[in-house]
Amino acid sequence: MGVYLASYRGAARGISRPLGAVVRWVTQSPWSHCEIAIGDPLGGPMLCISASGMDGGVRSKVMRLEPSRWLLTPLPEIAGARALALLSEEHGAGYDWTGIL
Repeated sequence: MGVYLASYRGAARGISRPLGAVVRWVTQSPWSHCEIAIGDPLGGPMLCISASGMDGGVRSKVMRLEPSRWLLTPLPEIAGARALALLSEEHGAGYDWTGIL
């Protein structure tokens, strides 16, 4: 099991698609979103931790990260423990819409 920074480069559906395009344009980056992903990327779904406007704010979610849409960058194991601790403190907090501006 590993810990990864999962950077999203795919084209989302619905309202997220144009928002992702704006984020990529403003930041001049191919990435529009990121997660901390914990698990085995070759073994199926991973526990992903982030703040998501689509999901209402700070959350964890089990997802299968399609390699054509996500870049997984290995992180030290301690990053997973820190992400889980922060999740326990912040879970359910709203998405910071003004912060992205």
